[in-house]
Amino acid sequence: MKIVHKLFFVGILSVVLIACSNSDTVNEQKPTFSKDTIVNTMVDIHILEAQLTLGLLKQEGDSNQVENIYKKNGITKKYYEDALAYYAQHPVEMVAVYDEVINELSKRQAKESQ
Repeated sequence: MKIVHKLFFVGILSVVLIACSNSDTVNEQKPTFSKDTIVNTMVDIHILEAQLTLGLLKQEGDSNQVENIYKKNGITKKYYEDALAYYAQHPVEMVAVYDEVINELSKRQAKESQ
């Protein structure tokens, strides 16, 4: 199975877990940042997770690496979690977000293969 597909399943699982763990505090309002921001953040996090899984990066300090991803994309951990909780409650929109995440990961994989 290609890495993009594995990342997709890991992402969906993480969204479900976050949504379940925050079920009584789900933010029903749409996140204040753009869909592009959440897509870019998810792409960066999936790439980080793949690098950690493949042993290309050390597990130590991975929370700092995630924090750096949030900063790079101009958001906080809470905003990201709120967005994931929102999208978990709105599956049609979540599918659209993940379609863009997969497309971006596929583009990057094709670029690396050249």
